[in-house]
Order: sequence, then structure tokens, then C-alpha cells
Amino acid sequence: MASTKHTLALTLITLLTATPQVNAQANITANNCADASAYTTCNNDVSNNGTSCFNSCNGSTSCLDNCRCTIHQGYINCMASVCWNQ
Repeated sequence: MASTKHTLALTLITLLTATPQVNAQANITANNCADASAYTTCNNDVSNNGTSCFNSCNGSTSCLDNCRCTIHQGYINCMASVCWNQ
């Protein structure tokens, strides 16, 4: 049993040290994207649509929350569609 635990521990250590580190990019910028122009255009569209959404809410908290969700999803979609290389 001790031998099995020892082997398992060595295997785990080997896997952890042999696996390359994955560095997530948290601050995506246009100049790092596969298509910088498309990323900028997409983000501008999301921003403009978000402003329109906010303006149509007339102060309704639930409406503003929905706008925020839509805006954040829009930015994520922009990143996923044209910054896939990050």
C-alpha cells in the first residue's frame, strides 16, 4: 500500500511539473487580437447599444441590470469572436 501511495505521489509530481503553465489573459486589448479592427468595432457597437439600453430604462433597476448583463455578454462575445488567439 505504501508503495502504491509513493508511486501515485511521484506520478502526480511528474504531471504537475511536466504540464506547462496556462497564463490567462485578463485584460484583452485590440492590438493583441487576431483582428484588432473588428474587435474595436465590435466593442464600440456593444457600448453604443448599451447606452441606448440604459437610456430606455427610465431608471428601472431590473432594466438596468438586464442592460449590464447584455453589455458584459456582448464584450465577451467580441473577445471570443475576434480575440480567439489570446
